[in-house]
Amino acid sequence: MSKKLDELFETYAYDARQKTQLRLADEKGLDISKMKDPRFNWEQMREISLAMEYGLNPDTLCDPEINAESMEKIRYSLMDQQSVFEDAKEEVKKKRTKRISLIIFTIVCSSITCIVYLMNKDTVDKYIEPVPLELTTDRVTVEYGEDIHFMDYVKYYDKSQQLTIPLNQKLNKIKDYKFVYSVTNGVKTKEKTLIVSVVDTAKPIIELTQSEITLDSGEQFTPKDYIKKVEDNYDQLSADNVVIKNTVDTNKDGDYEVEYQLKDQHGNVAISTLIVHIRTVPQTEDNTAVRNKEDSTVKKNQEQRDKSNKVETPKTINVEPKIFYIKDYNYDLSACNQAASNYMNQVLNSSNININGYIEPYQENGGIVGYTVLFK
Repeated sequence: MSKKLDELFETYAYDARQKTQLRLADEKGLDISKMKDPRFNWEQMREISLAMEYGLNPDTLCDPEINAESMEKIRYSLMDQQSVFEDAKEEVKKKRTKRISLIIFTIVCSSITCIVYLMNKDTVDKYIEPVPLELTTDRVTVEYGEDIHFMDYVKYYDKSQQLTIPLNQKLNKIKDYKFVYSVTNGVKTKEKTLIVSVVDTAKPIIELTQSEITLDSGEQFTPKDYIKKVEDNYDQLSADNVVIKNTVDTNKDGDYEVEYQLKDQHGNVAISTLIVHIRTVPQTEDNTAVRNKEDSTVKKNQEQRDKSNKVETPKTINVEPKIFYIKDYNYDLSACNQAASNYMNQVLNSSNININGYIEPYQENGGIVGYTVLFK
């Protein structure tokens, strides 16, 4: 801002818009003394400034009584008289020429585009048309060994376009698999990815030869001998992988539970339990004595069969097998065997037909639980 302008601002009380016009004129190097009269409003100051910009003598305009609209008309008249409009007309002409050139260029380009489009309509349409592809999910979890059908996860696609899905295959590892689906219209292609997480949540299998056994007190017990089968759907496991929790004391009567635990590498655990009954054999008769009694009974039966059959009409008797359980005789093997022997002799003595009778130990879960009387 010039010193002269500062002096004017200190001398006269201009409003903000008047100051703006004076400042613009000062920056353009115009004679601001022509427009310093504070009676000029900002529009009148602008007209005086424009006249000076176009090289006109502004004295005709420098009268506060002439309003801005009249000043504008006077300015146009002066400009016309001094051929000031010639440059403006030339500028207008140039702009008109540019507009016409731009319109022609646009028409030519549009025409070329239309021709190219018509010649390659099918291809261009394929670039424009959408290629939709939606899956039901982007991640799925399946159990190891389970079949997966990739088409089941396609939610939507345009059936007029070509869909490519992953090939069915065995997912034989516990990991994440990445499969890509794609749809194409021959020009554009859209792809979607499905992550398949293969997991192992199936428990291994541990099968025992039996679930319950009875052992004599002091008899040897080897838990591993009762493992029948060990199997897992993923890992190669054997009986050596089984963890056995054995609390059986074969020297102490009682009922015990032996736990067999099998765990695979993915944390799945299978548990089987073996019930073990430990019972003390009475000191009055051991197993050898029992067998001797059985032999004696068989011998006696043989003698009965050797006798002559003196009765012509046989008696009606019940010769069905019968089981005598040691639990009914306070787990006394000798008493149970004696009861079975008495029953067999009673049946044989009450009949004169030719039948044989014998006694066999009756077992359940690998242990003797009684005696069976058989006839034939």
